[in-house]
Amino acid sequence: MSRPTRLALIALSLFLALAPAAIQQPSLPLAPRGEEPSYLLATLSLLRDGDLVCDRGDLERLFQVFPFARNAPLELMRTTADGPLLFAVPPLYPLLALPFTAAAGSHGPLVLNALLLVLCLWLATGYLRRYNGGAVALLFGAGFVLASSAFAYAFWVHPEVLTMTLVLAALVLGWSAPAGGRERRWTASGGRLATSGLALGLATSLLPGAGLLALPLALRQRRGARLVLLLAAAVAGWALAAGWTLRLTGGEAPIARFTAAVD
Repeated sequence: MSRPTRLALIALSLFLALAPAAIQQPSLPLAPRGEEPSYLLATLSLLRDGDLVCDRGDLERLFQVFPFARNAPLELMRTTADGPLLFAVPPLYPLLALPFTAAAGSHGPLVLNALLLVLCLWLATGYLRRYNGGAVALLFGAGFVLASSAFAYAFWVHPEVLTMTLVLAALVLGWSAPAGGRERRWTASGGRLATSGLALGLATSLLPGAGLLALPLALRQRRGARLVLLLAAAVAGWALAAGWTLRLTGGEAPIARFTAAVD
């Protein structure tokens, strides 16, 4: 990759990473949209209270971030009949956003989204670089990221960008891992394959349909050991996300889910 192309890649990465600093609230409109309040409050609750319990303090935080919010929907659940209300969101996204939220406050999830977008750019460019020149790889890699819905979702407090990044990582690493005898070291190829499976398992915990991507990745593997490694890593990723969920919900499955409007 030529020096001008590398500089262009770095400049575009910095632009995407710093984009959240251009807005005052973690959402472009004055009021939150969709599941944004649930994910934002779950992240702040994990950071400040260490749990997913929704109480009065969490609702006060909502109006501190969105002072003009009206009828903000909250996804809640109970694990026992007389238990506390919990935020009914997959905790993987709030957990990953914790260090950024500790540093940047309510902008933390948007900082995470921006960095994930940069990772998508590097993954796409790196994969295309295997078959094209550096400038062409960057052009179409940037076009893939910026022209997709990922760029719009980067300004939402929502795990869509995380899911897209995990799926892209699973495909890029799993598809580019040598399937035959061309690899110099099985450990290097196996590491990419294991990371691909882990990303796929985590993506499946957020979007169950992502598990279907295991089929084309599995068909690409010519050795039984590689297939076992891919599937074992995927199961481990899903189990890791499930373990986090059970730990934060007290080891109980939800018995009721409902949406409440905060006014």
